[in-house]
Amino acid sequence: MSYLFVGLGGFIGAILRYLLSLQFNTSKYWLPVGTLLANFTGSILFAFTYLFYQAEWLSLWTWNFLGVGICGAFTTYSTFSVEVVKMLEQKQSKKAFLYLFGSVAISFTTVFTIYKVITL
Repeated sequence: MSYLFVGLGGFIGAILRYLLSLQFNTSKYWLPVGTLLANFTGSILFAFTYLFYQAEWLSLWTWNFLGVGICGAFTTYSTFSVEVVKMLEQKQSKKAFLYLFGSVAISFTTVFTIYKVITL
């Protein structure tokens, strides 16, 4: 039955991710802001969801729906990777490396900080 909750959450996460891309991944912005926002906000939600699940404040079903489903589909490092490759192909190496390392640093720092604050 867990797969049903993962699937429902994944459906919601994928739609939310798609809406962010439509809104923010435009030529108006220097970087793919929609993907950056999805990975950043998804990392925050995933960190809290994981910690609450580990503390047994969330059921397995809720973890599967929120963490595995919504966050799994909402955060999108596959899209992120393709965007970096496209930037490199377009000879925008500075932009690509800033986006690559900035995204990883922001996501990691966010999850690490939330984890440390919550587990004090």
